[in-house]
Amino acid sequence: FVRGENPYIFPYRVYPSEFAKEHTFPAIKYTTYQMNLVKIKQEDKNKPSKNHIQSIRKNFEIIEAEVERLKKEISTIELSFADPSISSNASKISELQKELTMLKSELLIKEADYEKAFEELMAVEN
Repeated sequence: FVRGENPYIFPYRVYPSEFAKEHTFPAIKYTTYQMNLVKIKQEDKNKPSKNHIQSIRKNFEIIEAEVERLKKEISTIELSFADPSISSNASKISELQKELTMLKSELLIKEADYEKAFEELMAVEN
């Protein structure tokens, strides 16, 4: 349930492809001429735009920064276990272990996202 959605009808959606196929992208004819009246080549029609490539690259960089941040946080917590004031406090150790477990699971998810974003970036740039 998403805020602002009706909980009684939330999972059920009616998309344009179900009731108005003529208003969906597959039904709309692709432009054949540019703004300067130059005909668009067939191979250029399938090429992604620069804005699309930039948005994919930006998304990749954001995920990459998140992975690096998580790795730094994990290494900081692991190093804190060597601190005598922490190693003598059992509650602090269990708290750090819970946080470490949470960060490692988040890192696994982000690394999977990183791999997907990397593959998407490579597919678009080649």
